[in-house]
Amino acid sequence: MLSQERQEKIKEHKFGSQVYSKEKLVAEMGAAYLCGLTNLDQETIENSAAYIKSWIRTFKDDPKVLVLAAAQAQKAVDYILAQQIDPGAVSSENQAENERVSAPAGALTV
Repeated sequence: MLSQERQEKIKEHKFGSQVYSKEKLVAEMGAAYLCGLTNLDQETIENSAAYIKSWIRTFKDDPKVLVLAAAQAQKAVDYILAQQIDPGAVSSENQAENERVSAPAGALTV
């Protein structure tokens, strides 16, 4: 059974919510980074770029949204790449940070 706190986090994370949208932005940025690094299909990168472009008004209104999303996307990409090099390479410090970052309610707070 889920705790009350976890149930509240799940409610905040529903499709179309601000939390969901910001996490989707981070995911799209991370996907674009990884596609670029791995020379994957240009169409995939263009689709990510189109989604990210839809955020331009938000970026103009609050530039820190772009900076925070890019930082979180880079952190996720770094984690993914580290796992490819050494799948067991999750230090206790990184594990604690990843658990903190992965909580839906804590995602890209501005």
